[in-house]
Amino acid sequence: MSTRPLGALLWTTSLLVAGSFSLALAWSHWLPTLAIAIAAVVPMLLLRLVLPLGVSRWAGTSVLMILLVLVAYLMSAGRDATFASTVSDALPLLLTEPQPLASSAQLLAAPVLLAGVVSLLVGLRSHRATRFAPVCGALGLYVAGLLLTSGTGDPYGLLAAVILVLALAGWTLLDEHGEPVRGRTRMLAPLVALAVGGVVGMASVPASDAFDPRAVVHAPTTEESVPNPLPQMHAWLLDPAVELLRVTGTPYPLRLVALTEHNGASWEAPTRYARFGSYGEPDLPPGPRQALLDQTVSVLDLDSPWLPTPGAPTELDLDEALYDVETGSLYYPDRPADLSYDVAAHSDAPEPTGLADATVPTDGAAAPYLQVPELGASGEELEQALIRYAQQATAGATSPYQQARALEQAVRGSRRVDADAPSGSSVARIVQFLGGAPGTWGAQTGTSEQFATAFALLARMSGLPTRLVVGFKPGTEQDDGSRLIRGRDAMAWPEVYFSGRGWVPFEPTPEDNTFAQPDVQPPPDEPDPTPNPTPTDEQTETTPDPHQAGTDEPGAAGGAGGDTGWWPLLLLLLVLPLPVLYAARRLRALRHRRVGARGAWTEVLDYLLLAGRPAAPHESATQVAERVQTAFAIPEVGTLAVAAEREAFAPADPDAEPASADSAVLAAVRRGTRRALPRWRRLWWPFDPRPLFARRG
Repeated sequence: MSTRPLGALLWTTSLLVAGSFSLALAWSHWLPTLAIAIAAVVPMLLLRLVLPLGVSRWAGTSVLMILLVLVAYLMSAGRDATFASTVSDALPLLLTEPQPLASSAQLLAAPVLLAGVVSLLVGLRSHRATRFAPVCGALGLYVAGLLLTSGTGDPYGLLAAVILVLALAGWTLLDEHGEPVRGRTRMLAPLVALAVGGVVGMASVPASDAFDPRAVVHAPTTEESVPNPLPQMHAWLLDPAVELLRVTGTPYPLRLVALTEHNGASWEAPTRYARFGSYGEPDLPPGPRQALLDQTVSVLDLDSPWLPTPGAPTELDLDEALYDVETGSLYYPDRPADLSYDVAAHSDAPEPTGLADATVPTDGAAAPYLQVPELGASGEELEQALIRYAQQATAGATSPYQQARALEQAVRGSRRVDADAPSGSSVARIVQFLGGAPGTWGAQTGTSEQFATAFALLARMSGLPTRLVVGFKPGTEQDDGSRLIRGRDAMAWPEVYFSGRGWVPFEPTPEDNTFAQPDVQPPPDEPDPTPNPTPTDEQTETTPDPHQAGTDEPGAAGGAGGDTGWWPLLLLLLVLPLPVLYAARRLRALRHRRVGARGAWTEVLDYLLLAGRPAAPHESATQVAERVQTAFAIPEVGTLAVAAEREAFAPADPDAEPASADSAVLAAVRRGTRRALPRWRRLWWPFDPRPLFARRG
């Protein structure tokens, strides 16, 4: 037990509270801060109270641990989940929630439990003389807070500096050696200055590749049974006057849902959703140039579980909505009929001139957008028909963007839009749509469903990562400034992903200029806009050439990092004193050893000063030697003291050679004095500047 119990207890409490603040920075309200601070202190205090009563350490710890688990269970009891699932889902839940975190018991349960466990461990070990447990506990909580906030909670390292100052102050001022407090304070000042300056300086240097734990944790998702949105779109087109939505804000096409998987018979909507606001990034990152859009959407007669948005939503005033981070689709199965909501979103808006030489990813995260339906032996003829069509359409194109524009023109061809045309997006329907003789069932006519699906399948067969989006045109402007979206505005369109540019929409549907995609670099030779996809005996069956335009991974950061400004110079100035102090101490020791026994004795006095047992001004060398012999069992030091006194006070003999410093005695004194110090004082030993300023008679 410490000889200064009250000071040690206050020091331990202060460290745990400071560490708990790092966790609490993930919240903006004071209640979570108070709850986590209490959890970080109370278990330690209770353990320290019951141990003097004769309760064993592990019995007291076990009871308090059970109480902690019970508190965490009660905090999560309102959830429709078990306590085990609450604990197992705690990390993904905390790292995927939007910050600052909501002040809910569900989100606080895990941090409170963590703080309580750390507090108990510190209470178990705080009786040790080394006093490392409180510092380790505070640092553990601090690191947990850094991970929880992705390093943004303490951007300038101020809280880390506070923990470091508290640690150094406790180790110095609560040291159980008999050194005067004034002397310890003189040693503490340079330590604190260097430590605080170093921490703040390093925290202020920009980190280009800082680890973000939120990037490797996926939000908890739920499996939803969702309908295919394309039949509903066809029904809207058959009732063109029905009023579906009223929108105010930035005029822009609305997305209902993005479709990525085609099973050969139809498109399949995404089925896994997380709560909106959960942290996450799509595997194919958005491009650097974004259109920022704000709209207010009022649902009129939209029979759909999805919520229209002008792009990937970033803000939404609905708490119950679910979200697919990969496609940016909002799902709200139990929405009220008269729902109105505000949404902010972003949509890729690359410079048209930057698309001419853009590449596309061909593997990795792009793989799902390159998959074509597996039709088996019975569908091989249909698949080969589409492959030949894609090859003919893109012949002569020299870049991925030219391939996409060539496919856009080929699918348009001389075909026409007809809302009464047969619906469906199966491979057989698309082959008949593209290659059937005019006038036959489904040939050369269709809705945007067939035009967009044909483009998407052909693009994937050409090596272009593509998805299909179901949504609406911007609608018709009304007298009050809003825009009314009717059934006739329902549409589907394809989007191709370009590395470093993002998703780019295309318009294969005739008479559609919703996105007005320009020709940035026309192909040198325009291919035949209506190649024949129908298989014939005369045609040679070939497989499509793999796309070779580029394999750049999307989102790779390039260029130099941010300007670090004058922070590297500050770091240099903060670190530079350490080698300077070390060199000064070494030079002092060498100078002492060159002047014989008197210099060696001065080195012994330096060791005693560093050990916190300095020689008093009235003590003679022999008196100090006796004290050293008693404390450290080094009898040889008496001989060195006598030699030093003789050298200092006896008449000088010009013919005598200076006595050499006894290196063995100095080494023994150094080992003995250092061994009596805490570990952190031993590390500081070579740099401690106090001997440089010592004044001795």
